[in-house]
Amino acid sequence: MATYYWVGGAGTWNSSTTTNWASSSGGAGGAGVPTSADDVIFNSASNATGYTVTIATGAVCLNFTANGPAAGTVAFSVGAILSVHGNLTFAATGVSVSGGSAITFAGSTAGNTITSNGVAFGNTGITITGTGSYSLGGAFTANGANSAIVQSAGTFSTNNYNISTWGGLAVTGGTINLGSSTITSVQFYGGFSFAAPGTATVNAGTSTLVILGYNGSVTGNGQTLYTVDFQGGSSTCFIETNFIATNLKIGGNGPFSFRGSATITGTFSTYNTTLPYNRTVIRSNTTTQRTITAAAVSLYNTDFSYINGAGAAAPFTGTNLSDLGNNSNITFTTPKTVYWNLAGSQNWKSTGWATTSGGTPNIANFPLIQDTAIIDNTGAAGTIAIDRYQSVGTIDASARTSACTISINQDIYIYGSVLYGTGITAASYVNTTFTPYQGSSISVNVPSNFAASATFTGFAASGQKVTLLNNFSTLAGMSFTNIGLDTGNYNISATALSFTSGTLDVNLGTSTVSLTGTGTVFTMTSANLSAASSTIALANTTNGTSQTFSGGGKTYGTLALNGGAATGQTKLITGSNTFSDITSNNTAAWQLRFSGGTTNNFNNWNISGSSGNLVTINTNPLSVAATLNYTGSTYVSFDYASVARINGRPANYKWFAGLNSTDAGNNTGIFFTAPFVPSSGNFLSFF
Repeated sequence: MATYYWVGGAGTWNSSTTTNWASSSGGAGGAGVPTSADDVIFNSASNATGYTVTIATGAVCLNFTANGPAAGTVAFSVGAILSVHGNLTFAATGVSVSGGSAITFAGSTAGNTITSNGVAFGNTGITITGTGSYSLGGAFTANGANSAIVQSAGTFSTNNYNISTWGGLAVTGGTINLGSSTITSVQFYGGFSFAAPGTATVNAGTSTLVILGYNGSVTGNGQTLYTVDFQGGSSTCFIETNFIATNLKIGGNGPFSFRGSATITGTFSTYNTTLPYNRTVIRSNTTTQRTITAAAVSLYNTDFSYINGAGAAAPFTGTNLSDLGNNSNITFTTPKTVYWNLAGSQNWKSTGWATTSGGTPNIANFPLIQDTAIIDNTGAAGTIAIDRYQSVGTIDASARTSACTISINQDIYIYGSVLYGTGITAASYVNTTFTPYQGSSISVNVPSNFAASATFTGFAASGQKVTLLNNFSTLAGMSFTNIGLDTGNYNISATALSFTSGTLDVNLGTSTVSLTGTGTVFTMTSANLSAASSTIALANTTNGTSQTFSGGGKTYGTLALNGGAATGQTKLITGSNTFSDITSNNTAAWQLRFSGGTTNNFNNWNISGSSGNLVTINTNPLSVAATLNYTGSTYVSFDYASVARINGRPANYKWFAGLNSTDAGNNTGIFFTAPFVPSSGNFLSFF
């Protein structure tokens, strides 16, 4: 074993360069290159002023000791893996570490230490791959995207020192002893991951694992942890399958999604204790209920979804608990009715809610999702802004005739009805999700325009639906999943409308649905549909755009393909559907296409082109014909069309394309002439 001293200031540490290595402190360079059996020392004789050591491929040593130069800092730029087979000891000052790679501890002997003395590793992590043992000689900090601790072998002991890294801690093998350390994962997508017992041994001691960043996760894989504490997170954080801990503490908003069961042998707590509007969301990551078994709970201002409470603490109780649906063995806070009474420009979460109309507001009266929030004429009001990704129950402003603006400024979730009176001005700038509370039905009366999408999501509960009490308009899309719709014969204006999943009732009545988006603007995949008296208008009027009607094989009233004077438009109808009528107000040339292999039924047909502006009627794909079946009592007459791959049915003289149309090929049952009927003799009679 030899000892190598760094000399000459800036240089590269790799497997072959000898320039900066001396056999004595301050000696001549060129002495050789360190191996895994050799110590390396950086000291004040390495250079008079600050310098950079670039760590490149093949850098290796036994014990790594670094002190600063006579003045300034030695900066280690870890551009490739540095393999240390013994101890690492840094001075508290005069040393810095950065780079995008890791320092690997690969020793096979016992008793090795890692002592960084407060030197933060910048964008540099450490990995433990050796079969020997390593322990911390002090607190350890690593900052930057690549700064995590990864252990795959050997024994690593924290010695009760605290650790802070951006990326967290991952143990895929070996033994780790956490003692009483607090280990913090700072950055988003960080967290903690442990291999299952038998692959790795985790001695949790009384340690605390803290997740500060967004989208953090903990994967326990059946290892018994001590305290896991989610302190941050306004985005989804995950508790992975087979999670076992003495204590689980959750203080952020989340949502916090459980991918499997969890066992808490001590206390399961959510600790936002003071602000009822600052909700913590605990949920399953799917529609499969997850069981949380806890010996004790301390729960505040928490919303649950698809969670089953179990253990000695069941049924779970707490302060201001809300049911987002499909929970069991949790006692939720009794619904209440509150009244707004606060003048001026305010926020939904302001102290503006009273228990009586015109009463004195108190923060404790903040409405939860099971509550009814009333805005009437008695209470003072100006502008009420809803933000913070707020979850809202029923908003009843139906009796409000005095001027008041309700403004939705961030994506929100509404779990009840929305009833606006004549005095309400609605202003929405973001997406709004309606999820009726506990499988109930809701009503919506929002007479002014939504400026963002409206998503309606249910639980496929029998009879669960949304009922419109006024025309509904949004500059974005509307979608319905596992929930029905009754338009109440009111009209809808949106970029797109979709009904997916579930077999709930959809009643469009006599409504007109105007869709102005592009691509697939109407989707009906699984619903009991009543739409025979409705009008659905594909109403984009921009040149060159395409709109698709995906009818799902249902029965409809009028399908209006309204492009106006727009040129180069395409309207595509997919599925085998039935229509009372099909119309168009297009005045320029356009295309009407049907999915190949489908059959669409029409009681009336009012599609024609004009001189110089043909309507092209064909299929998609162009190689497969489609069938158009006339169910009326007379015949179909149209003109100024170019027709290809269309089977007109019935074939007995029902489809007449006029004298100005073009047979583009592969048609049957289409007659390119004015309407006629066969005579009883050998001649044809024309109308």
